[in-house]
Amino acid sequence: MIGALNNIIDGVQDKAQKLVLIITDGLDKVSSVRARLLFAESTLLTEPACALVYASPIEFHHRLTAGQAVNIFDEYRMLPNPTVQRRPLTGDNWKLARNPDENGLKVMRKVISKRLTARGKIVDDMISPAALDLLARTSGGVMRELIRYVRNAVEFAQLLGKMQIDEMIAQNVVDQQRQDVSLRLTVDHREALRQVMTQGELSAGQRETVEDELLRSLHLLSYQDDSGHSWFDAHPNVLPLL
Repeated sequence: MIGALNNIIDGVQDKAQKLVLIITDGLDKVSSVRARLLFAESTLLTEPACALVYASPIEFHHRLTAGQAVNIFDEYRMLPNPTVQRRPLTGDNWKLARNPDENGLKVMRKVISKRLTARGKIVDDMISPAALDLLARTSGGVMRELIRYVRNAVEFAQLLGKMQIDEMIAQNVVDQQRQDVSLRLTVDHREALRQVMTQGELSAGQRETVEDELLRSLHLLSYQDDSGHSWFDAHPNVLPLL
């Protein structure tokens, strides 16, 4: 397969007179075990004769085996979520209310604003500032979560015959999402989340699999500070369930 792929790459480069770059999405969906085999224990992904970019699972990035990837690939980095809430304290203090991070919220607002203005809409006419802030903070900085929340809010507004998403509609969306999450959180999930919040970091051993599930499902979110160090917090819509 690699030989056939390299023949195709050579043919494309000869005809285009340009170098080929292959970007492969979807490998962030594989299991942690498969990710270890692909990115840390095999050189298979480096064998196509061109420049390559791969996505890998976020939980793999936070495990020790990820360090082996630097021996195989030129570079790897994590693209962090915008921090819409400031880093929580550890110990029992993780239960305290979170303070908003204005820089991260500004990024989330800008995404929605650009999408609406591209359609010729006035942002404040379509969604109130309070409603947008609520959805942005509750998204946890996960872009696709925010887009989904706004889409659901639009459907709520249409059902109510309203032309603007107000704070009540936004709260309905948040409450509905929280109900959906609560159905899927097991006792083990909740206990693992409390432990990560208390310690301020991931564990090894028996809880590792549960923590990986939480990272994959976005119930546990990963962020980076200005110095590149990772930290964790429960999804804002999961915190009330703990």
